[in-house]
Order: sequence, then C-alpha cells, then structure tokens
Amino acid sequence: MLVGLTICYLILAGLSLYGNTRRTANVLFSLIAVCFAVWSFGMALFMDGSNISMMRLGAKLFYFAATCFAPLLLFFIVCYPRVRKIARYAAIVPIVTTTIIAVLLALYPNFIITTITLGSNGWTIEVNRIGYIVFAVPFVAYFFAAMCVDLWRRLHYSSGMWVHRLYYMSGIAATSIPGFVFDLVLPFYGEYRWIWIGPLASVIFLGTTLYSMARFRMLHVKSFLVQAVTYASLIVTLAACYGVAFFGLSQVFLPQMAKPSSGMFILNTILVLAAAFAFQPLRRMFDRYAERIFYHRKYSAEHVVNVLTRLTVRSTDLDTLLHSYLRAFSDMFRPRYVAVVFKDAQHKPYAVGKRLTAHMAYDAITQLKQNGTISMHGIAVLLPLCVSTQEIGYLVVGEGKDEREYRKRDIALFGVLADQLSIALLNIFRLEEIRRFAGTLEHEVNDATAQLRRSNEQLRFLDTVKDEFVSMASHQLRTPLTSVKGYLSMVLDGDAGEISASQRQLLQEAFTSSERMVHLISDFLNVSRLQTGKFVIDRVQTDLVSLVAEEVANVSQVASAHKVNVRFRKPARFPLLYLDENKLRQVIMNLIDNAIYYSPNADTVRVRLSIEDGDVVLRVVDHGMGVPKDAQKRLFTKFFRAENARRQRPDGTGIGLYLAKKVIHGHGGSLIFESELGKGSTFGFRLPIRRLEKPPKKTVP
Repeated sequence: MLVGLTICYLILAGLSLYGNTRRTANVLFSLIAVCFAVWSFGMALFMDGSNISMMRLGAKLFYFAATCFAPLLLFFIVCYPRVRKIARYAAIVPIVTTTIIAVLLALYPNFIITTITLGSNGWTIEVNRIGYIVFAVPFVAYFFAAMCVDLWRRLHYSSGMWVHRLYYMSGIAATSIPGFVFDLVLPFYGEYRWIWIGPLASVIFLGTTLYSMARFRMLHVKSFLVQAVTYASLIVTLAACYGVAFFGLSQVFLPQMAKPSSGMFILNTILVLAAAFAFQPLRRMFDRYAERIFYHRKYSAEHVVNVLTRLTVRSTDLDTLLHSYLRAFSDMFRPRYVAVVFKDAQHKPYAVGKRLTAHMAYDAITQLKQNGTISMHGIAVLLPLCVSTQEIGYLVVGEGKDEREYRKRDIALFGVLADQLSIALLNIFRLEEIRRFAGTLEHEVNDATAQLRRSNEQLRFLDTVKDEFVSMASHQLRTPLTSVKGYLSMVLDGDAGEISASQRQLLQEAFTSSERMVHLISDFLNVSRLQTGKFVIDRVQTDLVSLVAEEVANVSQVASAHKVNVRFRKPARFPLLYLDENKLRQVIMNLIDNAIYYSPNADTVRVRLSIEDGDVVLRVVDHGMGVPKDAQKRLFTKFFRAENARRQRPDGTGIGLYLAKKVIHGHGGSLIFESELGKGSTFGFRLPIRRLEKPPKKTVP
C-alpha cells in the first residue's frame, strides 16, 4: 500500500510539473507531492522491520519529508493561484530552520530516534525528546501558519476561483488530523506501531487534489490527466503481470524458495516502473485507447464556435480572455501549444502548452512572410489576427499531440476562430483605452473642479468684502455730500449774500455735480442692498406725473449745458399709483440723464407718459448714438457699458440700467428698449395700473 502511494504521489508531482516548469505554484505543489512520496516510501522502509539500518533510513526519510512539507505548503498557499511577493525575512526564516533540521537529521543518527531494539513484544523505540521537539515545533508552526493564511485569504477574497482551493486544503486538513495523532504525538512517547495510519489518510488528499485538477483545472493540468491515466494504466498492467510472474510462478515451479522480503519487492517494483516507461509499444497502445476514450477528433464546428464565442463575450480583460480562450482551444484540438503573439511590443506573447518564446514566434512570422511556409519550432498553423486594416498579431497553433496533420476543415475553422478572437481583442484594447481615458479625464475633472471650487470660494469672499466696502463707503460719503449740496443750495438762494452771474454759474455746476454724486451713491447703496438681500420696494401713493415733471425740471440745467432741450407734456388725467417714489425717481432721472449725455449731435429729448392697454407707459426718446446690436443683450447687466458709451462718457458706472431693471421688475412691470445704431434709442417702462392702484398688503411682524 505504501509503495503504491509513493508511486501515485510521484505521478502527481510529474503531472503538476509537466509543461508548467515556469509556474511557481506548479513547482511548489510538485515538491509537496514529492514530500508525500518520500514520506510514504520512508514509512514503507520503516514498517518493513527486517533490518534496523533500513528502519533508520526510513525514519530519516519520513522525518525529512515532514520537515520540508510544512514550509513548502506555506509558500504554495502564498503563491497560488496568483504569485504574491514574500518579504525576505519571512522567506529566509523557514528556509534556514528547515535547512538546519535537515542537516541535523543527516549528520546525527540519534537526533530523533536514539535506539531501536527487538524484544519479545516486538520493536522498542526510544526517542530523543529534545531533538523531537526541535523537529516538531517548526513543523506545527509552519503548518498552522499555512492554514491561517489560507483562511484569511478565503475570508477577504471570496470568489468562485477559490472553490478548488477548498478541495485540496480540505484534503490536507483531513490528512493532518490522523497524521498529527499517529505520526506526531504518539511517536513522541515511542509509539510507532500506528504510524501507517497517516499515509493511509493521505489518500483523501490525493483524491481531492486529483478531483480539483479534473473539475476545476487546478494548476492548469487538466490536459495532462489523460496522459496520467495512460501511464497509470500501464503501470498497473505491468505491476499485475510482475506480481503474477514473480509470486505465482515462483510458488508453482519453485515452492521450496523462501518468501521474498519486502525490500526485495520494492526494488523489483522500481525496476518494473523503469521498464514501464521504457516499453514504448505498450505505452502507445494505451495512448490509442486513451485517445478513443478521452478525445474525439470528430467535433461539431458549430459547438466549438459557440463555446469560444461565449468566452469572448464574457471576458472584459486581456488575461481572462486569453487564459480561458486558449485553454478551451487546447482542450478541443489538442495542439502541443497554442499562443497569441502581439504586434504591439507592450503586450507579451501568451501561450498554453509547450513553452513558446517571443523570439521563436517572430522567427516563424518572418519565415511565413518571406517563404509563405513554416518549418520551425513545431508550428503547424500561423494565422494573422486583424480587423479590417488594423493588424493585432498572430494566432500560433503547434503540431497536434497525436502527430497527425490538421485537415483543411480544421484550418478553415482556425481561421474563423482567429477572426472571432481578433474582434474580441480589438474590443478589449478599445475598452482599455476608454478606461484609461476615463481615468485620466476623471482625474483632470476632479482637479479642475477642486481648483474652481477654491477660486469660487475666494471670489465669494472678495465679493462679500466688496459689498461691505461699497455699503460702508456709500454711507460715509452720503452725509458730507448732502451737507455740501445743502450749503451750495443756500448760497444759490442768496442766504450768504448777493453773488455775481459768473459765480452763480460756477456754483450751479458744483451743485449739479454734487447732486449727481448723491444719485451715484444711492445707486451703489441699492446695488449693495441687492447683493445682501435688503433691497425692498416700499410703495406709497404717488403722483407719477408730478414726479416725472420734477425730474425733467431737475435736469434742465444739465440739458442746457449740453445744448439739449428736454420736452415733457403732462397728461390731462392720470391715476394715482402706489409706487416706491424714491427708487422710481432715480430710475426716471437715470433714463433722462443717459438720453442727454448720449445724444451729442441731437437737440431734443422727448419724455412721454401715457396709458396703453391698462399699463402706465413711460418712454424717453432720443436721437443720439444708439446701442450696437452685439451689446444690446448685455445692456441691463451689472457694470456693463457699450464701447461707444465708454468713449462718450468715461466716468459712467454701468449700474443705472441694472438698477432700473430691478426697480421696475419689483413693481411687477417691464422695461421698454428700442435702439438703432446712429439713429437714437428709446428707453422706458410699463407698470400695471390694476396692481399698483391698490395699497400694498401690510405684513404682520
């Protein structure tokens, strides 16, 4: 039994390593299988009991295998299914401790087992407790560390890809329970009679691992299981023949011969295995039977295309697509290898099966382009991967494992699959570009948004500071300007004595300028109130006709200075309305004032007040410079002034029309504006009579 387990574990090691020597996980797993094989073989030598030297050799072998098994298991769990970096100090500690224990086992015969004596009750074994503890502590530590790492990764990275890990780790756990009891704890007290139970329990690990390989393609060795079945059948057949010939014939023809020892049987079994691998005709016979059982060259092209199409549709990244696609391709057609070689040097060749380097593939591509044929590196078919005029690379298909040439039907299907794979690869490349672009764009948008947010906050702060300054400055300037205006008015009225005509003219100009300054300050205060939400329309009963007449009279001196005649005809009858007199007075003054200043070549400004369609309508008509069409849309915005207006009046503020719009809208009215460049403008407003002839509703505080 133990010899059979040794053979099975050696086959498992070869199966894991064959064709996958570049994969770290495969190498580590094959070493674990070798440890099981050495452990079982050493146990067989130890249990033979015919020779003390053989027993000591067997003990050294199975203790050496156990010493190496635990750190190898830890490394394998870290590296499978994806290789992960291991810190140097974390890797050095298991390697150093394992090396030290292995050296002690080799150099000191009594390191673990001191004496083996044969008595009336059988073999008596004495154990060096200190040496045994030195061996057992690292073994237990590394084994449980491996179990903890596997459990931690399973909890944090739960996915379907971990299902096959559950099988072989369950096999190891099931093997470890009797192994710890009968092969680690009891031998500490010198009890070695039951150590054969540990290898027997390892059959569970062997079965779960083989099932995981066949069911979930563990370690990517599913395609090699057929070859393993072939060799296993060969070995079983030869072993059976050997048993019949060696034991049966010896008992029939040579009954007087002594019963052969177990050691002789093990030696002969090894020789039979060597003969099995060297006996090629028998191997080829089993290959043919395995071919019939496991592979059928008769396939449905529709089924192949459907299976591979599903793989291309489901895959959204390059590694997943190539891994699943080439694996399925290899399982269906059984080439020695199949690979994809990219034209873009940034993408490395991806191969399944026999190792294929980029240099080998590029040599074949060069030969195909030059001679139109391929005769190197075992390449059977080389198909370009291209969509329209865009060349992606090549699909490289090796020779068949059964040494038969591909038929025309096979090559035609390869061409269809190459076109299918080309489209899938191009879609993935475009998706990768979109993802990279989206990531870059998202990063840039986030940066720009953060910068705009900071700039906006700074602008809001500056705007608040500006509003506070305008409000404070306007309040502070309004008082002294009012005083100046009052004193000028007193002087003009003769309260300070008689003044000459020239003095009156100068004082009148100063009075007009101070009055304009007061109006400007009022405008700034209103803008500040708008920004802070304190701009309120306070309506009282107002005679709009008198209000307009007063404003026309107030600007008469300014109009005379500019040689402009302002004409206003009072309506005979006009309703009293509830208006904000001060704010509406300021609007009318701004409209007339603008008409005077922006009519350099005109001599008349007409102010018309009428009732139209139930609305009060005021129009101020001039024949001045007009407003350009490109500036008309922005005319009523804050601080905006047309280019010709800035040239005509550099000291303007650009807030008069903005405030007029706010005041008129506050009364529920609308603005009137018509203009033609070089021919004049009409500014004014409409106010609804039905709404404004009633007093406003009082709000309860």
